[in-house]
Amino acid sequence: MISETAHAECVRLLELLTNPRVQESWSWVFMTPVDIPGYDKVIKKPMDLGTVKKNLGSKPSRCRFKSHEKFARDVRLVFHNALVYNKDDQDVKGSVYAAAQHLLRVFETAYAKAIDSVFRADDAVVAAAKAAHREAKEEKRRAESDDTARHEGSSHHHHHSTSSSHHHREEGDVSSKHKHKHKKDKKSKKSKKKSKDREKDREHRHSSSSSGESKKKSHRSEHEGGVASSASAIPKDALAAQTILTKNDVTQSTSSVSVVTQSNNSVTKRELTPTHGTGAKMSDSDVTACLSLLMKLIKYKEGNISPAAPFLQPVDLTHFPDYRVKVPNRMHLYGVQKKLRSGSYSTIDAFAYDMRLIFSNCLVYNSDVILSKVMRNHAVTLMKLFESQFVKIGGSWPGVPERWKCHQIIHEILAHRTDGQETAQWFKYPIESYYDSPDQIPYNYYKTVKEPMDIGTVSTKLHLGKYKHARSPGAGIL
Repeated sequence: MISETAHAECVRLLELLTNPRVQESWSWVFMTPVDIPGYDKVIKKPMDLGTVKKNLGSKPSRCRFKSHEKFARDVRLVFHNALVYNKDDQDVKGSVYAAAQHLLRVFETAYAKAIDSVFRADDAVVAAAKAAHREAKEEKRRAESDDTARHEGSSHHHHHSTSSSHHHREEGDVSSKHKHKHKKDKKSKKSKKKSKDREKDREHRHSSSSSGESKKKSHRSEHEGGVASSASAIPKDALAAQTILTKNDVTQSTSSVSVVTQSNNSVTKRELTPTHGTGAKMSDSDVTACLSLLMKLIKYKEGNISPAAPFLQPVDLTHFPDYRVKVPNRMHLYGVQKKLRSGSYSTIDAFAYDMRLIFSNCLVYNSDVILSKVMRNHAVTLMKLFESQFVKIGGSWPGVPERWKCHQIIHEILAHRTDGQETAQWFKYPIESYYDSPDQIPYNYYKTVKEPMDIGTVSTKLHLGKYKHARSPGAGIL
């Protein structure tokens, strides 16, 4: 069953998509099942927000989702179905496709923040509780197996003591019979010599003691045979596993030594690279400084909000199919972290290029400055934080000094409206993004337009530091 904390957060996330204000503008079309002829032939797994709300229930005990991941999967399915079915309307303003894309972006942003602030800690608590439950069950099973083993041991000991007492009783009976017979012989044969009687008595005692020892030896051999048979009952696989385990222990200790040696060698090589190598990799100190800067951005918070949350993972191209065309060079924060640790960057400027690319991509794709205000603000906040921290580790801004004034000009152009529609809507992306295939582009367009340009490309060049003068962005837009 889903936890109370996770359920409450899922209810809050769904409320962001289904509250009356949002329904009136965007989500009303997704609240009920689609009833269109032929829809089931295109969409194999229909889903709507009304069904999600019903399955979520009013409290955890009535929730049909076992985890927040399964809740998120169904919410995504609602909008993914809409994007697939209405893909022909992706360039139509105010279409179902546009509404689905906007609401999916809202949900993904809020869900990423919820993972960082609520779900991760709740998942850890739930995992710890499950681990404790498994440990308790395992402890109970071990206790039961120990009790069974003790019971079997006591029954074996009882059987052993019973058989021993039986043997001793038989020995006592035999010895008493011999004594009684010896007395009768004494009385009936008093005339015999005492020396002969003593000799016979000595022989008799010797024989009885030897027989007793033989019986004890036989009993001991039987017991040892039982132990041997029980040992032989152990599967050969278990004995082989013990042997292999012992060998593995030795092997592991040897391999650990070799790993340490190799790691020490690699450390030595990395330390020597900046001085003696070709300079193809950053120094260890630069890598450490860049990783520290990256973690500051990831951990940065404004209240309970983590602006970096939407930028941690790659953009899901199945949910945003037009992202591939509008943003050809993609990057995310965990990708930068991986490249740093693998030594893929040659300089801190190469690292800075990828960091700036992440946030400039966000500004390009989220070009609707009204609907995407939150995402754009996150990108700008992290850009400014990055530049302030990058200077502290020896970096510098390579582009136009009036960067943020130029950014404001682009922002105002994108915000302009004509009859309620974006005035710049046909100038935001490369021309090929407005057509399904390149052969639909107007004939001889690239011969007529020698240097195609769009607002998104200008914004990218600005924030990657490719413009060196304030006039360059304006010339690009013109």
